[in-house]
Amino acid sequence: MNKLHNYFVIIFLFLINSALALENKILFKVNNEIITSIDILNESNYLKALNKNAQSLDKKTLLEISKNSIIREIIKKETINIELKNTKVEEDLLNNALRNIYENLDLKSNDELAEFVNNFDLNLDYIRNKISIEILWNRLIVSKFRNRIFIDEVELEKQLEEIKTDKIKQLSLSEIYFTADSLEEFNKKLIEIKNDITNKGFGNAAFIHSKSRSANQNGDLGWINENSLNQNVRSILMNIKIGEFTQPITVPGGYLLLELKEARIIENEIDIDKEREKLKTSLTNQQFNQFSNIYYKRIEKDTIINEL
Repeated sequence: MNKLHNYFVIIFLFLINSALALENKILFKVNNEIITSIDILNESNYLKALNKNAQSLDKKTLLEISKNSIIREIIKKETINIELKNTKVEEDLLNNALRNIYENLDLKSNDELAEFVNNFDLNLDYIRNKISIEILWNRLIVSKFRNRIFIDEVELEKQLEEIKTDKIKQLSLSEIYFTADSLEEFNKKLIEIKNDITNKGFGNAAFIHSKSRSANQNGDLGWINENSLNQNVRSILMNIKIGEFTQPITVPGGYLLLELKEARIIENEIDIDKEREKLKTSLTNQQFNQFSNIYYKRIEKDTIINEL
């Protein structure tokens, strides 16, 4: 895939701009699946519908993000069809995911969501299909890696002891997760990311570059208890000011930039048992996300992309 990528990017922007203006045209093939100019347009509209920051991006950047997004989705879908026997998604899972989407958009129902995405020439079935792929991908990752999840109970109890105080510090964080196969690629990507952070802001840079699930939320991780972070990350964040971001932190499968947006002290009224379960869930999800990124990167390398 890497050998074809540079060549493909050069011709892609020329083809897509011409094709979108004229007709539905076959642009490229990912393994055996054909991608058309309408597919790219729909993906672009989908990204703009769910993320206001996407609406402010220049056309070239948005088209490149749309192309990469479709490639990721196709790779995931093909892997799902090969490795999962049951590809049915329960209706309650779909509805919960749809609820998260429309609530993030300050909407109140599926009907309002359907009306909203119609303004972007999309329908609710299109959204449901994309959600289904992500749910099935998560199911696949859990089935493959659940036996490799490890929670250090001793460290967990230490973290719980630290939050047994009257007050607790919380940090509002955003992330950019990226990968690189060589030092040259790492340096190139880091320069591009830092340039976009400077010129477009951290959130837009996350939307453009991050391979984490949080990319569609501009990298936003929300408020996180400082004591729930591992010691290395906590130490790094202690040395930056609000509004600054870290140097790349090495994590399984790639590298992480963290932006410290805000910090606050809150009253600590916690149920220790509930907090223990929340912390376990958070640590488990972190590990599943890491396995997901590593596994995707592995299968991505075997993907064949051809311009047609």
